[in-house]
Amino acid sequence: MPLASLSCPTQTTASSEILLRCPECPEPRYYKGSRGLNIHIAKKHRSHTQLSSTVLSQPNVPAPSQSPDHTSSNVPFHQILSNLKNSRPVLKRIPRGARVSVAKSLSHTIKTVLSDNSICNWELLLTFTFKVLHINSDENSKSLTKVVKDNCCSDISFQPSFQTSRNTNSCLFKRVESKISDGDIKGAARLLFSDDAVAPYNSDTLTALHSKHPPPPTNLCLPDPPLPSDPNLIATTQDILGAVMSFPNGSAGGLDGLTPQHLKDLLCSGCGESGEMLLKDLTALVNIMLAGQVPDGIKDVLYGANLCALIKKDGGIRPIAVGSTLRRLAAKIACRSILLKYPELQPVQLGFGSKSGCEAAVHAVRTFLEHKAGEVLLKVDVCNAFNSVDRGALLTQIKDKIPLVYKFLWQCYSSPSKLSYKNEVLASSVGCQQGDPLGPAIFSLAIHPIIKDLNSKLNVWYLDDGTLGGEAISVLEDLRKINIDMEKIGLSLNFSKCELFITDSCPDKENTIDLFRQIAPGIKIINKESLHLLGCPVLDQSFENFVDAKIQNFKATSHRLAKINLHSAYSIIKHCLLSQNLHIYFAEPIFGNIPL
Repeated sequence: MPLASLSCPTQTTASSEILLRCPECPEPRYYKGSRGLNIHIAKKHRSHTQLSSTVLSQPNVPAPSQSPDHTSSNVPFHQILSNLKNSRPVLKRIPRGARVSVAKSLSHTIKTVLSDNSICNWELLLTFTFKVLHINSDENSKSLTKVVKDNCCSDISFQPSFQTSRNTNSCLFKRVESKISDGDIKGAARLLFSDDAVAPYNSDTLTALHSKHPPPPTNLCLPDPPLPSDPNLIATTQDILGAVMSFPNGSAGGLDGLTPQHLKDLLCSGCGESGEMLLKDLTALVNIMLAGQVPDGIKDVLYGANLCALIKKDGGIRPIAVGSTLRRLAAKIACRSILLKYPELQPVQLGFGSKSGCEAAVHAVRTFLEHKAGEVLLKVDVCNAFNSVDRGALLTQIKDKIPLVYKFLWQCYSSPSKLSYKNEVLASSVGCQQGDPLGPAIFSLAIHPIIKDLNSKLNVWYLDDGTLGGEAISVLEDLRKINIDMEKIGLSLNFSKCELFITDSCPDKENTIDLFRQIAPGIKIINKESLHLLGCPVLDQSFENFVDAKIQNFKATSHRLAKINLHSAYSIIKHCLLSQNLHIYFAEPIFGNIPL
């Protein structure tokens, strides 16, 4: 799309102050008059000897106004944000000397939303980061502090670029170093030792992503929308400050480019009164979101996400959605409310609100087997669970159980939101986004009416991974019930990933296996050596092989440590080699294994 189609109405200026655009720069650059443009050309495009005469013959291109005018060219706002995200990198950290200026500027932008809750003002807010924290290539010689301060004071904004996206496939080791410089040492270790890879951008990946985000069912039945008089959650400044500081180091930003680290920089004590004022305005903005008052033209973008596709070990695609920092901030506040006001999920559901829930589930299963409390142990796997759960069931549970967050979640999930993947846009119409901090909570609420009434002696769930144990007939009946009831809320069992373990106390193993295969064709039959739960070995017979596999895996990948900075390698060894598998050490009786 031609860039000129996005330009705003021509501004009236003196002839000596007419802004001319450089035709050679990949991104729009504007300079005062022909003299300013010729100075820029002499410095940056010396090889183009004939450029001066060419430029002077071009018509004047007006500078863009403070807000990108996409309405006149029918460019959707989410497309503008997506192109800015792909082509306009921003600073990871705000220079210390510019933080007060940025805090004041962001506070002023938020105040425009608070005073006039309009689509235009929300667009100014969501493009703020690309205007203030982007550094042009011709400004590299200047102080970052000065450039950012000038961006805060400048009335001339950017013009969205619809050119080739910047290259994000940087070297693995450079990305590891970048993670460490962000303070995310655990993330650097995961990246360095992981065999996961980013899926290639091709038709197969797009097809897989579309299958992971199906259209809404024709029989979708949403509950009644919230009334304006209904109560809603109200956040305090302490809630917001605590939620901002709870983001892990190195957390990414969404389509608007604003990252949690930016907010941490602006809310630090060094910003003084400006930081305190920003915190108050940010709290008021989050309360607008919690009250469900975001304009309809913005909510599909604000509650949408930037999508990343990873390749699973089995060859499938795992979509990871990175939502807006503002949306995730509001979700953290709502998540805390659910945890405090609805603790009934335990002890069946250990995936949300249970400290060391993974370890507790492993210990419960081991105790069940050691005491020979049943004939069978069944591991249940739900297919594409988070992206398939029926939003009608999800919102109904929220309305009945946690009404204070219903207004917020109604805006998030009552209508499709935009997922931006490269140059493609997918609609999130079913289920909850995996990048949403509220995802585990609302998914657990949606399936809780089904799993709480099962009759098996052992009934433990970690989000969508269920473990049932007991007499074969009882577990078989629960499997049949789960299969039927899950379909009512849009979910289905992945029988090829379900696993059945037959204990020594089962009188007729072959007949039991046949009964389970009638309901779950393709179910895997596992033994003591292959019995794992949530990535941890359960019995002593499987522990030694598990550790050997971990050691061999480390030997196969440890050479990567030699390819990064020695200090970075030391930091990873010191902080992460043990803590990376900490839940395994807590879940296993290592003291009983003398060789280890």
